[in-house]
Amino acid sequence: MPITYKAQEAILCFTFQTKFQIIIMKKHYFLIALAFLTLITSCQSIPMSKEYYQKHSKVGIISVVDSISLTKAGAQGLLDMAISSGKKYREPLKSIQLDFSSSELISAEITKRFEAINKTVTNLETNYPIKKFSEVYPAYKIRNSSEKRFYKLDLRKIKSKYGLDEIIVIENKYGLALDYYGAIEIGRNAFSEVTVTVVDLNYNTVIFNEVQLNTEKIKNDWKTPPHYENLQAGIQKAINNNTKKTLDKIEQKLKAAKDLQNK
Repeated sequence: MPITYKAQEAILCFTFQTKFQIIIMKKHYFLIALAFLTLITSCQSIPMSKEYYQKHSKVGIISVVDSISLTKAGAQGLLDMAISSGKKYREPLKSIQLDFSSSELISAEITKRFEAINKTVTNLETNYPIKKFSEVYPAYKIRNSSEKRFYKLDLRKIKSKYGLDEIIVIENKYGLALDYYGAIEIGRNAFSEVTVTVVDLNYNTVIFNEVQLNTEKIKNDWKTPPHYENLQAGIQKAINNNTKKTLDKIEQKLKAAKDLQNK
């Protein structure tokens, strides 16, 4: 599929607890964002309850493939960040072509797993235009229970349009992760991050969330124009190898919900 470069949220849930910088591809420039991992709701694992596991419901499934992105991590000051902008990677990342058939496999396998637990699953079109939905405003959160976690976009209109109770959103992020010590680049890895979220369309609440990250080394020299084969191969490997990891993680979570039901 063609790669687009629209400005969009790209949050990576790395396992270390630190501040990190995210650089997102846009048409001709990068946007930099700072975040604390402990405060990112979308990165939190939310287990499936035994009540949801055992109830019958109508579920839709959406698979979203984001634009390619470049991330930076490490201890950096403002001057270090300005010097090490990662600009040299922009054109190479724009030029590589990737195969996203693995995202279709994840969607198909999750469909099977949810059908096996008494869910009627409807697959919506690939790359459903989910970004068109408005963000959930803080006022909406305040009017509801503080114990609930809300999805970042208001998807409630999907309920009446497709006759669904819940929606499964599978988000695929991928690209190049750089590690810095000051302004010095000390590491370079391809990454793939898959987030699987189940949203209750009655209240736009998140009732299940799981994130799986996979990284792979870029072998040999990354700078091989015009096609940058080594860079492409590393990112493709990260995407492909994350497929099994994601499905294994979902299987573990479903088993945990089943075990709760049997207690």
